[in-house]
Amino acid sequence: MTILDIVDSCAYGTMSRNSKAYDQKFKENVINYVLEHPEEKYTALGNKFGVHPTTIGGWMKQYRSNDNQVIVRGSGNYASDEAKEIAKLKKELKDTKDALEVLKKLLAYVQVKQREIYEADDQQKKKDQTISVASVLKTIGVSRSGFYSYKKNENLPTQTQIRNEHLQKRNQEKL
Repeated sequence: MTILDIVDSCAYGTMSRNSKAYDQKFKENVINYVLEHPEEKYTALGNKFGVHPTTIGGWMKQYRSNDNQVIVRGSGNYASDEAKEIAKLKKELKDTKDALEVLKKLLAYVQVKQREIYEADDQQKKKDQTISVASVLKTIGVSRSGFYSYKKNENLPTQTQIRNEHLQKRNQEKL
């Protein structure tokens, strides 16, 4: 098998900017090439295959520690499909809990705002129900200044009251 055959067999998808997921066939081909050419360094092999040298070293270490089998776990490096599914479900649960917390906070905020609106509406209704002095005075045709002047002098006797009291005293003196 030539280097071009191995590189042509490369099937990978982009996972992030700098990391790639390689399929089992490509890994097996690279590992077999490394085993057939033990004199070549991982750096040179990495340049030939477009794989980082430490990635090749990791594949070889994994190959040797797993009874000379190539293990492809996929993204997330889960030990099994079951572990991957559990991790996926845990993430979904966490996302759901986070969404629930956001909704609870939003509900509390909406309730506070709703209460504020109801209170403002009640105050406006009370304000609308009260009759202002100005509107009453306008209705009866009395100026505000005249009303407040009267109110200020309300406890003072009027000129007529003073004259009447004076006349009563004079009449009593004469009698």
